[in-house]
Amino acid sequence: MNTPPLYFLHIPKTSGTSLSSVLRRAYPMHRSLNGLRQHVVANETMLRSYDCIDGHLAWLPDHLLQPGTLRCTVLRDPIARTISHMFMFQHEVMGNKPDYRKLGEEEKEALRRGDFLRILQSKQFRTRYDNVQCRHLSRVKISQPIGSTSLKIPPDKSDFIAAQQHLQAINFVGLTERLDDTTRMIGAAIGLSVNEAPKKNINPRTNDASTSSISLFDASQQQEILQIIEDINRYDIELYRMAQERFKAQWEAYAHLPPVRMTNRVRFHSATWSAYALLRRVYHGIFKNSARGQLRLLHRIRSIVSTRKIKGTS
Repeated sequence: MNTPPLYFLHIPKTSGTSLSSVLRRAYPMHRSLNGLRQHVVANETMLRSYDCIDGHLAWLPDHLLQPGTLRCTVLRDPIARTISHMFMFQHEVMGNKPDYRKLGEEEKEALRRGDFLRILQSKQFRTRYDNVQCRHLSRVKISQPIGSTSLKIPPDKSDFIAAQQHLQAINFVGLTERLDDTTRMIGAAIGLSVNEAPKKNINPRTNDASTSSISLFDASQQQEILQIIEDINRYDIELYRMAQERFKAQWEAYAHLPPVRMTNRVRFHSATWSAYALLRRVYHGIFKNSARGQLRLLHRIRSIVSTRKIKGTS
């Protein structure tokens, strides 16, 4: 089977990094455009030259993609997704990242002391993070750069309607709470046999995708925090219900398919990505990590080599 082109609309904090790290293995590295951001300037000729595209983007119309491109995305319970985004917000503010320097000192101090109720009440947070899933599903790339500033504008009813239409048009709708099953299902569509998705870019405080993590907050504030998060995600809550229905129907259809048999070409691409990942770990182990990290890396390489030698002699 020929591997169809793939466009993965990666909504932030939905475990998209884990999924994309697997799906791109079905494609040659030079034909994959990974981690694309909405500020990147791109045109039709550029985008159509790639077989695999993923990133935090707005909706890409058909004329920007190759014919027959499969569209996929992953949605997450809006409560859990927002909480995870808040903790990322806190981490990056404390790291003085450029995107967050516009926050006032009161907001920064609130994040440092973990006053998330104060953050949820701030205009800055609401402007950037209400109904994030609706934003990415509804906004259409109509000019350069990709997405422009449209993703920063809070959605309205017309955006919600557009998001519903686009969600129905997507070939595969996955769920963060069913990430391994999502990976198997989409992998099968592109000729990739997958058992589970690796855990990447995971927030240690909200690494359980099956829970809203509301228990992480002070008990006296939990109810009020939950109410505010629900209020600023009213569109996302409805979209997530739609996504759950789509996923259920797709999973039932997938369950009747025969096991995937990977072609030699896909095996080769997958092996190339594995080699690239190993080289990256070697680089970071040598130049970025501590001596202890380098030692762990050497043990890991020896383990891989030993395992392959054993398999080769069995």
